[in-house]
Amino acid sequence: MATPEAVEFAALLKDLKDRSGRSYGVLAGKLHVSTSTLHRYCNGDAVPNEYAPIERFARVCGASGDELVEVHRRWIVADAARRRPSTGAASAPAGAVAAVPAAVPDAVPDGVLEAVETVAAGETVEEGGASEPPEVSDAAELSVTSGGGAAPGSRWSRLSRRTRVLIAAAGVAALLVPGTVVAVDLVGSG
Repeated sequence: MATPEAVEFAALLKDLKDRSGRSYGVLAGKLHVSTSTLHRYCNGDAVPNEYAPIERFARVCGASGDELVEVHRRWIVADAARRRPSTGAASAPAGAVAAVPAAVPDAVPDGVLEAVETVAAGETVEEGGASEPPEVSDAAELSVTSGGGAAPGSRWSRLSRRTRVLIAAAGVAALLVPGTVVAVDLVGSG
């Protein structure tokens, strides 16, 4: 399903293509992309990950300097809309993490389980909290309070704070559960 931004971007590409008088096949050959890919770009079904093929497309179609600027502007807007998370996607990790505490064996230290439950409930871990489980609390506080130390513009930094915490909690739980199960089996086999 194309976003409105992608449709506007595609309309500009289609206008450039039509004005050039060239077919999708000829343009695709000059741009070194498949005909179907170029067709998807011009219909709004896809937005390229990079601007370079679109700039080449606009130049081959004879776009003026102002049109190149407009193509670039519309590509930026369409790309941002494509990368924007859908409303349903944000709730999926929370449900997945919320189910983890029920599946965790009793051998997991209480501090770890509380940290995962806190994150699953959507609460933030604050500095100087009431109880500080070793290591896990420090890692959770670091990822919540400092922004995780991600480089500006990286995929990690574009995620919301809550999403980053949920992903980190899911990772901690995914590592702790198998390790705990192995440890309990080793202790039980004695």
